Amino acid sequence: MLLKSLYYSFALPRGCFLVEGGLCLWPVLFKKMLYHDTKIIMMIPEPAFNWRNRSAFKNSILRFLFNEVDYFIPISTLVAEDLNFYTREKKPFSIVHHFPTVDIHTLLKIQPGQGKNILFVINRPQETGVTKGLDIVFKSFDLIYRVDPQFQLYLIGSGTEDLDVSGFASRQNIHLEGYRDIIDYCKRCQIVIAPARYDAFPLAIVEGCLAGQIPLISDITGAKEFVGQVNSRLVVEELNPTAYAERVMEIYSWSIQERRAVTDALRQKASIFTRDHAKSELEKAFQDIKSRGIIS
Repeated sequence: MLLKSLYYSFALPRGCFLVEGGLCLWPVLFKKMLYHDTKIIMMIPEPAFNWRNRSAFKNSILRFLFNEVDYFIPISTLVAEDLNFYTREKKPFSIVHHFPTVDIHTLLKIQPGQGKNILFVINRPQETGVTKGLDIVFKSFDLIYRVDPQFQLYLIGSGTEDLDVSGFASRQNIHLEGYRDIIDYCKRCQIVIAPARYDAFPLAIVEGCLAGQIPLISDITGAKEFVGQVNSRLVVEELNPTAYAERVMEIYSWSIQERRAVTDALRQKASIFTRDHAKSELEKAFQDIKSRGIIS
C-alpha cells in the first residue's frame, strides 16, 4: 500500500488537498514530504481516530502522521475529542455534522407504536458487527426476553437477513429484516439501540430520535453529545449486556408523561441536523481555513 501511495503521490499536482480517511491520506502525505508547501485538510470518517484499541506504538506513529495535517473536519464532538488525543490540542478543526437523508418532516410526523419493540440498525454485520456491538444486542435481548417474552427485536440493514440467531433463547422474537426503510420500523418500535464500541455519529439514532424513538447508546457513540443532554440514563457507560437489558427495562418503567417529555426533547435536539445546518458548518469551517492562510 505504501509503495502504491508513493507512486500516486508523483502524479498529484502541488497545492491543497481535501482528503477523507487514511487510504486517501497516504499519497498526500508523501506529496507533502516532497513539497513542504503542500496543505492537507482532512475530513474524519470513523474509525480513523479511535485510539482505544490500538497499541501505544501504533498511536505514536499515527500521532506523528496526523500532525502533518493542517486542518481537520471531524463529524462529531466525540471525533473531535479523539482528534485532540492525537494532536494534543495543537491542530485547528471545525465540526461538520452529518445529516439524515430521510425527510425530516416525515420523521417528525411519526407516532411510535405502543408495543415492546426494539430496533437495531446495522449494515454489513459480518464486517461491522463487533464495532457496532451486535453481540451485546443479542445477549442483552436474551436477558430482556427471559424477563418479558413479549419484547421483539428488529434488525434492519443490508446483510442482517443472513445472520444466524439459532443459538439464542430469544430467537423466535428476533426479526432479521434485511435492507428496509427505517420509517416503517420507527412506526413499530419504541427504542432504538446502539451499544457500539465506536460509532462516530450514527444517523440511525438521529432518525430514530426525530421519529419519537428513545435511544439507548454507548458512551463512545457520537450521538451522546445531544442524547446525554436530554437524559444521561440513555447513555450506557458499560459495554455489557446486563447493563443494556436493565436500562431497557428502566425505560419501560417510565410513565407515559415521562417518556413523552424525553421524546419531545430528543426530537427538538435532533431536528437541527439538517442539510442546511451541515452546509452552514462547512461554510464556517472553510472561512476559518481561509483566515488561517491554508487556502487563499
